[in-house]
Order: sequence, then structure tokens, then C-alpha cells
Amino acid sequence: MNLQQNIESKSSRNGNINCDIINKLISNCEEIFYIYDCENFLDENELNIKDFNENDLIIFSNICNDFNNVIKMLNDNKISYKVHEDLLDLKYIII
Repeated sequence: MNLQQNIESKSSRNGNINCDIINKLISNCEEIFYIYDCENFLDENELNIKDFNENDLIIFSNICNDFNNVIKMLNDNKISYKVHEDLLDLKYIII
């Protein structure tokens, strides 16, 4: 499943998120990661990978130009997410 398909499947609005929304998310953040690509982050923050779904995505606040805008985009497009803080008090989003 590619990134676009993954985000589309997480949308509660009939599964329709266009490429424009994905591009806006990516343009606001340097990168969006699959949770399984973040083993070091999980280990450093004592998180268990089993607590996440296989296709969960993670967006780190420290690499976003405007973290609040990312949250606004997710809300505007009815994409469910959770905001957490790591051990250094940096916020991240799980989609």
C-alpha cells in the first residue's frame, strides 16, 4: 500500500483524499513516515511496535514548518489522528 492509498483508507469521508491533500501534508513536513520505519524512535521512547497498526503513519512536529496547520488539514479532511509527546516533549502525530 503506498502513502496515498494508506491516507485515503484512513479518511472518514468516503475514503476520498486527493493527491493535493497529501502533497500539502508533505510540503508542510519534510517527511511522513510509516511507523515501522521508525524503530529507533520507538526504542528510544520505550514504545512497543505492537501497539501500532501495520500501516500507521507518523509525523514529527520538529520537521514540520507549521505543525498546527498539519493538524488543521487533518481535521478539515476528517482524518483521524492522535497527538503524542515523546520523552523530549516533542509532539508527533499518529495517523
